[in-house]
Amino acid sequence: VRSKCDHAVATDHYEIVVLVRGCTPVAQGIAEPRAGYVRDAEAAEKVADGVRDAGARAIAVRVDTSVEADVARLFETAERELGPITGLVNNAGVTGLLGRLADTDTATLRRVVDVNLLGTLLCSRRAAQLMTARGSGVIVNVSSGAATLGSPGEYVHSAAAKAGAGALTLGPAKELGPA
Repeated sequence: VRSKCDHAVATDHYEIVVLVRGCTPVAQGIAEPRAGYVRDAEAAEKVADGVRDAGARAIAVRVDTSVEADVARLFETAERELGPITGLVNNAGVTGLLGRLADTDTATLRRVVDVNLLGTLLCSRRAAQLMTARGSGVIVNVSSGAATLGSPGEYVHSAAAKAGAGALTLGPAKELGPA
């Protein structure tokens, strides 16, 4: 399965925000300075250095968002090193190989759903647990135009998982937001 450079960075530029994002052009524009890569610790540290150079504290944490223990470690590390989490930006994602759904193997389907949907659920749940106890916080889930267009012939499975992330935005907003 082709990864889009999933990674996580926590920064205290204004408040303590956990940013989980990929390395697509859209994802790279979410936050400047950019964060690091799961498979490239050196690049992750270089990005964290850039955040520090901009006057904020930052840590790079290698994480697979589809693994609950990794997500727990991410939030524990961010809170231990930087303080209480006040926000989460979910944008990690994978597409797998481009091609028709009929030709996509089950392992690719599972990995895409695990990262794009389960990973978003796990990160959102942990952020909600922490921020609800404190009485405030923000969760931003980044989806894809593919979620509404379907991406036929490319990555229908990724589009479906990202559409699920869209539903994950509305439900918790109603569940956790102001009455």
